[in-house]
Order: sequence, then structure tokens, then C-alpha cells
Amino acid sequence: MSQDDGPCLESAFAAIPGALEARCSMKPIVLAGLAAVAFLQTSATDKPVKLSDMPLVVQQTIREQTRGAIITGTLVENENGKILYECESLLKGQTRDFLVDDTGAVVEVEDQVSLEEVPQAVKIAVQRVATGGRLTKLERVKRGNTITYEAAVMKNGKKTGMELRPDGSPLKKQ
Repeated sequence: MSQDDGPCLESAFAAIPGALEARCSMKPIVLAGLAAVAFLQTSATDKPVKLSDMPLVVQQTIREQTRGAIITGTLVENENGKILYECESLLKGQTRDFLVDDTGAVVEVEDQVSLEEVPQAVKIAVQRVATGGRLTKLERVKRGNTITYEAAVMKNGKKTGMELRPDGSPLKKQ
């Protein structure tokens, strides 16, 4: 109990056996709860943002990367404490989304692809999951030198997503 709490709080808690100790032991729980709320607020990833509100170097990269394409959306996201700018675009009926850091460097590209454009092992894995359903999305994701594949399947009214390595193995549990 601090001096700021004043004598009236102290006397109120003193009237209930064990209340003063319980009140003090709640501080770590309350602080942990506040920290969790703050974490969830900062890990909320995508927020729409106008291209004109992005840093100039990011705007320049996005314009270069979308020549001939239609920009369908621009977002800002916080990925592990790092601010990234996402551009969603459409070129000749194919989606192309990419992330740009605050220096203007492209850090990730997601290109829509067909089953014929992926490695055989990825094709087999996707077809196995899509049996009896419909493939709604298939993208090649390049981040640095790493390539993975993302697929979404609609089956029995439920959407199932998967991330695969080029060998067809799951990137994480589904």
C-alpha cells in the first residue's frame, strides 16, 4: 500500500481479513493484463493507408513495381515491431502483392500462380486438399531467397488455408 492510496483505502481493506494482501498480489496480474492488451493492439497488422501518406521512397518503389498494373489497396502493417507497407495490385487478371520497408526495399512478393506453375510436389499437395472443393487462391511467396506457396481451398462452405514449402510439405500446422 503506498502513501498515495491514503488512509481511507487502507482502513477499508484492513476491515476485511486478507484483503490488503490480496489487493497487492493482484498488481502483477493487472499489469500482465494491460501488457497483453497493449501487445494485441500493436500486433493488429493491416491498416489501410493512402499511397500519398506513405514515405516518398516507399511511394516511388510502389509506383515502379506497379507499372501497368492497377493498385487495388495499400496498407501499413507492423510485423514484429517493424513497419512495412503493403501494396495489393492486379496485372492482366493476376494479383501481385508486395511488402516494402521504410527504405523502399521490396522485402516480400506474393504472385498469383496456376497449378501448372508450381513444383509437382506442391501441385499434388494442393490437389489432395482441394479434392471435393475449389481452389480459390494460389500464390508463390518470395521473401529474400526463400520461396513458399500459399493456397486457399473452399470445401463444404469452409475456407482452408495452407502454406507449403517447394517440396510440398506444410510450412506450419494446418
